[in-house]
Amino acid sequence: MPLAEIPLDNGAGMNWQKLFAKVGWNITLLISDRNVEEPSGESWNRAEAHAAMLARREKSNLDVEWRYHVLAVRKIDKVSAATAPTPFDRENGERGHMYDDISFGSNTVRREGLMVASHWLFSDDARWCLVRGKHAGMTVTYFRTAVHELGHALGLRHNNADNGVMNTTEVIAENSLKTPETPFPSNISWSFAADDEHRLRHWPDIVVRPGGASNADGPIASLKSDSHKLNVTPLLPTTPLGAPVRINVALRNVTNTSVDAPSTLSLHSGFVRGHVIDPTGTSRTFSALVINENEDAMQILAPGEQVEDSLTLLHGGQGALFPEPGSYRIVVEVTWRGRAADPANRIDLIVSGETNVVVNPAVDSAHEEAAASAHHARCIAGAGSRRRSFKRGNWGDP
Repeated sequence: MPLAEIPLDNGAGMNWQKLFAKVGWNITLLISDRNVEEPSGESWNRAEAHAAMLARREKSNLDVEWRYHVLAVRKIDKVSAATAPTPFDRENGERGHMYDDISFGSNTVRREGLMVASHWLFSDDARWCLVRGKHAGMTVTYFRTAVHELGHALGLRHNNADNGVMNTTEVIAENSLKTPETPFPSNISWSFAADDEHRLRHWPDIVVRPGGASNADGPIASLKSDSHKLNVTPLLPTTPLGAPVRINVALRNVTNTSVDAPSTLSLHSGFVRGHVIDPTGTSRTFSALVINENEDAMQILAPGEQVEDSLTLLHGGQGALFPEPGSYRIVVEVTWRGRAADPANRIDLIVSGETNVVVNPAVDSAHEEAAASAHHARCIAGAGSRRRSFKRGNWGDP
Protein backbone atom coordinates (compact mmCIF):
# COMPACT_ATOMS: atom_id res chain seq x y z
CA MET A 1 0.00 0.00 0.00
CA PRO A 2 1.23 3.60 -0.65
CA LEU A 3 1.96 4.50 2.97
CA ALA A 4 4.09 1.44 3.83
CA GLU A 5 7.59 0.57 2.69
CA ILE A 6 8.17 -2.62 0.68
CA PRO A 7 10.46 -5.15 2.48
CA LEU A 8 12.88 -5.79 -0.38
CA ASP A 9 16.15 -6.49 1.46
CA ASN A 10 18.18 -5.71 4.59
CA GLY A 11 19.99 -2.77 3.02
CA ALA A 12 23.32 -4.60 3.19
CA GLY A 13 23.14 -6.95 0.22
CA MET A 14 20.86 -9.65 1.63
CA ASN A 15 17.59 -10.06 -0.27
CA TRP A 16 14.90 -12.72 -0.70
CA GLN A 17 16.72 -14.56 -3.47
CA LYS A 18 20.07 -14.78 -1.67
CA LEU A 19 18.57 -15.77 1.67
CA PHE A 20 16.49 -18.62 0.27
CA ALA A 21 19.25 -19.76 -2.07
CA LYS A 22 21.06 -20.84 1.11
CA VAL A 23 18.41 -23.56 1.58
CA GLY A 24 18.10 -24.48 -2.10
CA TRP A 25 14.97 -22.46 -2.89
CA ASN A 26 14.42 -20.38 -6.03
CA ILE A 27 12.48 -17.26 -5.01
CA THR A 28 11.10 -14.71 -7.46
CA LEU A 29 9.91 -11.42 -5.97
CA LEU A 30 6.95 -9.81 -7.77
CA ILE A 31 6.00 -6.25 -6.79
CA SER A 32 2.27 -5.65 -7.22
CA ASP A 33 0.41 -2.35 -7.49
CA ARG A 34 0.36 -0.13 -4.41
CA ASN A 35 -3.31 0.85 -4.52
CA VAL A 36 -4.39 -1.32 -1.58
CA GLU A 37 -6.81 0.77 0.45
CA GLU A 38 -7.02 0.67 4.23
CA PRO A 39 -10.50 -0.66 5.07
CA SER A 40 -10.83 0.80 8.58
CA GLY A 41 -7.96 3.10 9.40
CA GLU A 42 -4.23 2.51 9.53
CA SER A 43 -4.34 -0.76 11.52
CA TRP A 44 -5.34 -4.03 9.83
CA ASN A 45 -6.89 -7.15 11.31
CA ARG A 46 -6.60 -10.66 9.87
CA ALA A 47 -10.07 -10.64 8.26
CA GLU A 48 -9.23 -7.44 6.38
CA ALA A 49 -5.94 -8.91 5.22
CA HIS A 50 -7.75 -12.05 4.02
CA ALA A 51 -10.17 -9.96 2.00
CA ALA A 52 -7.35 -7.96 0.41
CA MET A 53 -5.50 -11.15 -0.54
CA LEU A 54 -8.55 -12.86 -2.01
CA ALA A 55 -9.33 -9.77 -4.10
CA ARG A 56 -5.90 -9.91 -5.73
CA ARG A 57 -5.06 -13.60 -5.68
CA GLU A 58 -4.59 -15.26 -9.04
CA LYS A 59 -4.99 -18.99 -9.56
CA SER A 60 -1.74 -20.90 -9.86
CA ASN A 61 -0.78 -24.50 -10.55
CA LEU A 62 0.73 -25.74 -7.28
CA ASP A 63 2.57 -28.46 -9.22
CA VAL A 64 4.49 -25.71 -11.03
CA GLU A 65 4.57 -22.59 -8.87
CA TRP A 66 3.82 -21.60 -5.28
CA ARG A 67 2.70 -18.08 -4.52
CA TYR A 68 2.87 -16.41 -1.12
CA HIS A 69 1.28 -13.00 -0.61
CA VAL A 70 3.09 -10.40 1.51
CA LEU A 71 0.91 -7.44 2.48
CA ALA A 72 2.90 -4.40 3.65
CA VAL A 73 0.75 -2.17 5.87
CA ARG A 74 1.28 0.63 8.35
CA LYS A 75 0.02 -1.19 11.46
CA ILE A 76 -1.46 -4.57 12.46
CA ASP A 77 -4.01 -5.14 15.21
CA LYS A 78 -2.73 -7.02 18.25
CA VAL A 79 -3.64 -10.69 17.79
CA SER A 80 -3.86 -11.58 21.49
CA ALA A 81 -4.62 -9.29 24.39
CA ALA A 82 -2.43 -11.52 26.57
CA THR A 83 0.65 -10.26 24.71
CA ALA A 84 -0.36 -6.61 25.06
CA PRO A 85 -0.08 -5.75 28.77
CA THR A 86 0.19 -1.97 28.30
CA PRO A 87 -1.69 0.63 26.25
CA PHE A 88 1.49 1.18 24.22
CA ASP A 89 1.62 -2.52 23.33
CA ARG A 90 -2.03 -2.54 22.29
CA GLU A 91 -1.64 0.58 20.18
CA ASN A 92 1.61 -0.63 18.64
CA GLY A 93 0.07 -3.95 17.55
CA GLU A 94 2.06 -6.67 15.79
CA ARG A 95 5.30 -6.34 13.82
CA GLY A 96 4.13 -9.10 11.50
CA HIS A 97 1.50 -11.80 11.33
CA MET A 98 0.98 -14.94 9.23
CA TYR A 99 -2.79 -14.47 9.36
CA ASP A 100 -3.66 -17.15 6.82
CA ASP A 101 -3.39 -20.20 9.10
CA ILE A 102 -6.88 -21.67 8.70
CA SER A 103 -9.25 -22.47 5.83
CA PHE A 104 -12.72 -21.00 5.92
CA GLY A 105 -15.37 -19.66 3.53
CA SER A 106 -13.96 -18.99 0.10
CA ASN A 107 -10.40 -19.43 1.38
CA THR A 108 -9.71 -23.09 0.70
CA VAL A 109 -5.90 -22.74 0.52
CA ARG A 110 -4.32 -21.73 3.79
CA ARG A 111 -0.82 -20.53 4.67
CA GLU A 112 -0.26 -18.29 1.66
CA GLY A 113 -0.84 -14.86 3.20
CA LEU A 114 1.21 -12.77 5.65
CA MET A 115 1.59 -9.10 6.52
CA VAL A 116 4.21 -6.80 8.01
CA ALA A 117 3.81 -3.43 9.75
CA SER A 118 6.15 -0.65 8.65
CA HIS A 119 4.99 1.75 11.38
CA TRP A 120 5.53 -0.66 14.30
CA LEU A 121 7.48 1.45 16.78
CA PHE A 122 10.49 0.29 18.77
CA SER A 123 10.18 1.61 22.32
CA ASP A 124 12.97 3.27 24.29
CA ASP A 125 13.82 -0.07 25.93
CA ALA A 126 17.59 -0.57 26.19
CA ARG A 127 17.44 -3.99 24.53
CA TRP A 128 16.54 -2.39 21.19
CA CYS A 129 19.97 -0.71 21.13
CA LEU A 130 20.50 0.90 17.70
CA VAL A 131 16.82 1.03 16.68
CA ARG A 132 15.30 2.59 19.80
CA GLY A 133 12.48 4.98 18.90
CA LYS A 134 12.45 4.02 15.21
CA HIS A 135 9.68 2.62 13.05
CA ALA A 136 10.33 -0.93 11.84
CA GLY A 137 10.15 0.13 8.19
CA MET A 138 13.24 2.31 8.74
CA THR A 139 15.33 -0.64 10.00
CA VAL A 140 16.69 -4.00 8.84
CA THR A 141 14.21 -5.72 11.14
CA TYR A 142 11.40 -4.97 8.66
CA PHE A 143 12.81 -7.31 6.02
CA ARG A 144 13.65 -9.88 8.73
CA THR A 145 10.05 -9.87 9.96
CA ALA A 146 8.71 -10.46 6.45
CA VAL A 147 11.05 -13.43 5.96
CA HIS A 148 10.16 -14.74 9.43
CA GLU A 149 6.45 -14.70 8.62
CA LEU A 150 7.07 -16.45 5.31
CA GLY A 151 8.89 -19.10 7.33
CA HIS A 152 5.65 -19.65 9.25
CA ALA A 153 3.78 -19.93 5.95
CA LEU A 154 6.26 -22.66 4.99
CA GLY A 155 5.38 -24.56 8.19
CA LEU A 156 8.29 -23.50 10.42
CA ARG A 157 7.87 -22.60 14.09
CA HIS A 158 9.83 -20.26 16.35
CA ASN A 159 13.39 -21.48 16.79
CA ASN A 160 15.74 -19.97 19.39
CA ALA A 161 18.72 -22.14 18.43
CA ASP A 162 20.55 -19.08 17.10
CA ASN A 163 19.86 -15.48 16.05
CA GLY A 164 18.52 -16.63 12.70
CA VAL A 165 15.34 -16.07 10.74
CA MET A 166 12.91 -18.08 12.89
CA ASN A 167 13.98 -16.76 16.28
CA THR A 168 11.83 -13.95 17.66
CA THR A 169 12.95 -10.34 17.51
CA GLU A 170 12.70 -10.01 21.30
CA VAL A 171 15.02 -12.95 21.95
CA ILE A 172 17.58 -11.75 19.42
CA ALA A 173 17.54 -8.30 21.01
CA GLU A 174 17.97 -9.76 24.49
CA ASN A 175 20.84 -11.92 23.21
CA SER A 176 22.63 -8.76 22.06
CA LEU A 177 22.84 -7.58 25.68
CA LYS A 178 25.24 -10.49 26.27
CA THR A 179 27.48 -9.35 23.39
CA PRO A 180 27.96 -5.56 23.62
CA GLU A 181 30.29 -5.68 20.62
CA THR A 182 27.31 -6.64 18.41
CA PRO A 183 24.34 -4.54 19.56
CA PHE A 184 20.91 -5.25 18.15
CA PRO A 185 20.15 -5.47 15.24
CA SER A 186 23.75 -6.04 14.09
CA ASN A 187 23.66 -9.46 15.82
CA ILE A 188 20.93 -10.78 13.50
CA SER A 189 21.97 -13.91 11.58
CA TRP A 190 20.68 -13.76 8.01
CA SER A 191 20.10 -17.49 7.63
CA PHE A 192 17.92 -20.34 8.85
CA ALA A 193 19.06 -22.48 11.78
CA ALA A 194 20.52 -25.87 10.81
CA ASP A 195 17.40 -27.83 11.73
CA ASP A 196 15.12 -25.42 9.84
CA GLU A 197 17.41 -25.63 6.81
CA HIS A 198 17.04 -29.40 6.99
CA ARG A 199 13.25 -29.03 7.05
CA LEU A 200 13.14 -26.65 4.09
CA ARG A 201 15.39 -28.93 2.06
CA HIS A 202 13.80 -32.27 2.94
CA TRP A 203 10.16 -31.75 3.93
CA PRO A 204 7.85 -33.04 1.19
CA ASP A 205 6.14 -30.49 -1.05
CA ILE A 206 2.72 -31.05 0.51
CA VAL A 207 4.06 -29.72 3.81
CA VAL A 208 5.75 -26.48 2.74
CA ARG A 209 3.56 -25.34 -0.14
CA PRO A 210 0.40 -23.20 0.20
CA GLY A 211 -2.39 -25.33 1.63
CA GLY A 212 0.28 -27.56 3.14
CA ALA A 213 -0.32 -30.25 5.73
CA SER A 214 0.35 -29.49 9.38
CA ASN A 215 3.42 -30.82 11.17
CA ALA A 216 1.65 -30.72 14.56
CA ASP A 217 1.58 -34.52 14.88
CA GLY A 218 5.35 -34.89 14.97
CA PRO A 219 8.27 -35.12 12.56
CA ILE A 220 7.13 -35.21 8.93
CA ALA A 221 10.42 -35.60 7.12
CA SER A 222 12.96 -37.02 9.53
CA LEU A 223 16.61 -37.73 8.83
CA LYS A 224 17.56 -41.40 9.15
CA SER A 225 20.25 -41.77 11.80
CA ASP A 226 23.28 -43.86 10.90
CA SER A 227 24.53 -43.58 14.48
CA HIS A 228 21.79 -45.81 15.92
CA LYS A 229 20.36 -49.25 15.30
CA LEU A 230 16.94 -50.39 16.49
CA ASN A 231 16.55 -54.09 17.31
CA VAL A 232 13.00 -55.39 17.55
CA THR A 233 12.29 -58.94 18.78
CA PRO A 234 9.07 -60.69 19.90
CA LEU A 235 8.87 -62.02 23.43
CA LEU A 236 7.29 -65.16 21.91
CA PRO A 237 7.39 -66.09 18.20
CA THR A 238 3.73 -67.20 18.28
CA THR A 239 0.67 -65.98 20.16
CA PRO A 240 -2.95 -67.12 20.41
CA LEU A 241 -5.66 -65.22 18.53
CA GLY A 242 -7.07 -62.45 20.72
CA ALA A 243 -4.02 -62.19 22.97
CA PRO A 244 -1.74 -59.11 23.00
CA VAL A 245 1.64 -59.33 21.30
CA ARG A 246 4.64 -58.28 23.35
CA ILE A 247 7.85 -57.14 21.67
CA ASN A 248 11.20 -55.97 22.99
CA VAL A 249 12.93 -52.91 21.51
CA ALA A 250 16.53 -51.78 21.97
CA LEU A 251 18.10 -48.63 20.50
CA ARG A 252 21.90 -49.05 20.33
CA ASN A 253 24.70 -46.58 19.67
CA VAL A 254 26.69 -48.15 16.80
CA THR A 255 29.39 -45.45 16.62
CA ASN A 256 32.69 -44.91 18.43
CA THR A 257 31.51 -41.66 20.00
CA SER A 258 28.72 -40.71 22.39
CA VAL A 259 25.33 -39.88 20.85
CA ASP A 260 22.01 -38.70 22.23
CA ALA A 261 18.84 -40.79 22.33
CA PRO A 262 15.40 -40.79 23.94
CA SER A 263 15.48 -41.51 27.65
CA THR A 264 12.77 -44.15 27.28
CA LEU A 265 11.23 -46.27 24.52
CA SER A 266 7.93 -46.90 26.26
CA LEU A 267 4.92 -46.46 24.02
CA HIS A 268 3.48 -43.62 26.10
CA SER A 269 6.70 -41.61 25.80
CA GLY A 270 5.73 -40.24 22.39
CA PHE A 271 9.05 -41.27 20.85
CA VAL A 272 7.73 -44.61 19.55
CA ARG A 273 5.20 -45.40 16.85
CA GLY A 274 4.79 -48.02 14.14
CA HIS A 275 2.51 -50.21 12.07
CA VAL A 276 1.52 -53.85 11.77
CA ILE A 277 1.10 -55.51 8.35
CA ASP A 278 -1.31 -58.46 8.30
CA PRO A 279 -1.22 -61.53 5.96
CA THR A 280 -3.29 -59.69 3.31
CA GLY A 281 -0.93 -56.69 3.22
CA THR A 282 -3.21 -54.35 5.19
CA SER A 283 -1.28 -51.95 7.44
CA ARG A 284 -2.59 -50.73 10.80
CA THR A 285 -0.80 -48.06 12.84
CA PHE A 286 -0.09 -47.77 16.56
CA SER A 287 1.23 -44.85 18.59
CA ALA A 288 0.96 -43.26 22.01
CA LEU A 289 -2.54 -42.40 23.22
CA VAL A 290 -1.15 -39.26 24.86
CA ILE A 291 1.90 -37.59 23.35
CA ASN A 292 4.68 -36.54 25.70
CA GLU A 293 5.93 -33.24 24.26
CA ASN A 294 8.98 -33.02 26.54
CA GLU A 295 11.71 -32.70 23.91
CA ASP A 296 14.34 -32.61 26.64
CA ALA A 297 13.65 -36.19 27.81
CA MET A 298 16.94 -37.32 26.35
CA GLN A 299 20.05 -39.19 27.46
CA ILE A 300 23.59 -39.73 26.19
CA LEU A 301 24.55 -43.21 24.99
CA ALA A 302 28.20 -44.22 25.17
CA PRO A 303 29.63 -46.32 22.30
CA GLY A 304 27.85 -49.69 22.27
CA GLU A 305 25.37 -48.62 24.95
CA GLN A 306 21.63 -49.03 24.38
CA VAL A 307 18.25 -48.08 25.81
CA GLU A 308 15.69 -50.89 26.08
CA ASP A 309 11.98 -51.31 26.66
CA SER A 310 9.04 -53.52 25.76
CA LEU A 311 5.75 -52.79 23.98
CA THR A 312 2.43 -54.56 24.41
CA LEU A 313 0.38 -54.34 21.20
CA LEU A 314 -3.24 -55.26 20.64
CA HIS A 315 -5.13 -52.37 19.03
CA GLY A 316 -4.39 -49.11 17.25
CA GLY A 317 -6.05 -46.29 15.37
CA GLN A 318 -7.71 -48.66 12.88
CA GLY A 319 -8.89 -51.21 15.45
CA ALA A 320 -7.42 -54.62 16.26
CA LEU A 321 -3.79 -54.96 15.17
CA PHE A 322 -3.98 -58.77 14.93
CA PRO A 323 -7.59 -59.56 13.92
CA GLU A 324 -6.96 -62.83 12.03
CA PRO A 325 -4.66 -65.87 12.29
CA GLY A 326 -1.49 -65.73 10.22
CA SER A 327 1.96 -64.18 9.96
CA TYR A 328 2.33 -60.48 10.82
CA ARG A 329 5.17 -58.03 10.23
CA ILE A 330 5.67 -55.41 12.95
CA VAL A 331 7.57 -52.21 12.07
CA VAL A 332 8.65 -49.92 14.92
CA GLU A 333 9.90 -46.36 14.46
CA VAL A 334 11.68 -44.23 17.05
CA THR A 335 11.68 -40.49 16.33
CA TRP A 336 13.17 -37.64 18.33
CA ARG A 337 14.82 -34.26 17.96
CA GLY A 338 18.53 -35.03 18.12
CA ARG A 339 21.43 -32.63 18.27
CA ALA A 340 23.16 -31.61 15.07
CA ALA A 341 26.86 -30.79 14.66
CA ASP A 342 26.09 -27.46 16.29
CA PRO A 343 24.92 -28.39 19.83
CA ALA A 344 22.50 -25.45 19.80
CA ASN A 345 20.49 -26.95 16.94
CA ARG A 346 18.28 -30.01 16.69
CA ILE A 347 17.36 -32.25 13.77
CA ASP A 348 14.35 -34.57 13.52
CA LEU A 349 15.84 -38.09 13.54
CA ILE A 350 14.29 -41.49 12.91
CA VAL A 351 15.42 -45.10 13.33
CA SER A 352 13.31 -48.12 12.41
CA GLY A 353 13.37 -51.85 13.01
CA GLU A 354 11.03 -54.76 12.43
CA THR A 355 10.17 -58.30 13.42
CA ASN A 356 7.62 -61.01 12.66
CA VAL A 357 5.12 -62.89 14.78
CA VAL A 358 2.60 -65.66 14.04
CA VAL A 359 -0.93 -65.51 15.42
CA ASN A 360 -2.32 -69.02 15.88
CA PRO A 361 -5.95 -69.86 15.00
CA ALA A 362 -8.54 -70.33 17.70
CA VAL A 363 -8.46 -73.84 19.15
CA ASP A 364 -12.25 -74.09 19.38
CA SER A 365 -15.44 -72.05 18.98
CA ALA A 366 -15.32 -70.80 22.56
CA HIS A 367 -11.79 -69.46 22.01
CA GLU A 368 -12.86 -67.83 18.72
CA GLU A 369 -15.84 -66.15 20.38
CA ALA A 370 -13.73 -64.94 23.29
CA ALA A 371 -11.09 -63.52 20.93
CA ALA A 372 -13.71 -61.65 18.88
CA SER A 373 -15.27 -60.26 22.04
CA ALA A 374 -11.92 -59.08 23.39
CA HIS A 375 -11.05 -57.35 20.12
CA HIS A 376 -14.45 -55.64 20.00
CA ALA A 377 -14.31 -54.37 23.58
CA ARG A 378 -10.72 -53.17 23.35
CA CYS A 379 -11.23 -51.43 19.99
CA ILE A 380 -14.21 -49.45 21.30
CA ALA A 381 -12.22 -48.42 24.37
CA GLY A 382 -9.23 -47.51 22.23
CA ALA A 383 -11.28 -45.35 19.89
CA GLY A 384 -12.70 -43.39 22.79
CA SER A 385 -9.36 -42.84 24.50
CA ARG A 386 -7.61 -41.56 21.35
CA ARG A 387 -9.48 -38.27 21.31
CA ARG A 388 -6.98 -35.41 21.27
CA SER A 389 -7.23 -31.64 21.40
CA PHE A 390 -4.90 -29.05 19.98
CA LYS A 391 -4.35 -25.37 20.78
CA ARG A 392 -3.85 -23.33 17.66
CA GLY A 393 -0.51 -21.54 17.59
CA ASN A 394 -0.17 -17.77 17.40
CA TRP A 395 2.21 -16.71 14.64
CA GLY A 396 2.14 -13.07 15.67
CA ASP A 397 4.84 -11.00 17.34
CA PRO A 398 7.88 -12.36 15.42
